[in-house]
Amino acid sequence: MTVRHTSIIPEICGLDESGRGALAGPLVGAAVIFAKPLRPGSRIAGVPLRDGKTLSPGQRRRIYEWLLRQGAGIYTETVPVSAINRRGIQHANVRVFMSLMRRIPSQLYFIDGRLKLPHRINGRAVISRPKADTTVSQVILAGIVAKVVRDEIMSGLHLAHPHYGWITNMGYGTDAHVRALLRFGPTSHHRSLFVRTAISKRL
Repeated sequence: MTVRHTSIIPEICGLDESGRGALAGPLVGAAVIFAKPLRPGSRIAGVPLRDGKTLSPGQRRRIYEWLLRQGAGIYTETVPVSAINRRGIQHANVRVFMSLMRRIPSQLYFIDGRLKLPHRINGRAVISRPKADTTVSQVILAGIVAKVVRDEIMSGLHLAHPHYGWITNMGYGTDAHVRALLRFGPTSHHRSLFVRTAISKRL
């Protein structure tokens, strides 16, 4: 799904994902192209630019909406639970980034994490580095976008499956989520291996 794109070829396209460690819901990858210089820690719409996991949902939403107003290039992709159950989360993580990079022209692709990815895509360099979601502004922004989009998905799924508390835990393995799994069992939106591991730790 493309939220918005730009025809400008920038220096850096930042990529990150959301939902890698969740028990339920898809993996969401995001890419952000933003040519204006930003530094980690600077304030955007009154919110410090930092790892999206340290921000509240409201703060992430404010940055996301600011990016839209600025005309930033924003791209997202999702990998469904069925694919995660079939091929594993590592394959899903590589898949979502490869799909994004093939769609987006950029001089450099910068990705959070340490993944087995080609060194070049579209003839351009690919850098995968742990903690890039705290040091590279485009990657930080991509992580924030991925979380906003995934939170929206999980909030929608919550309406059909309220027992698991996805409106607050977003599919992650909180105590309440695991207790609900023990009581009601998994849904088609749960990741089978992740659920078995979480339950085994409680038994």
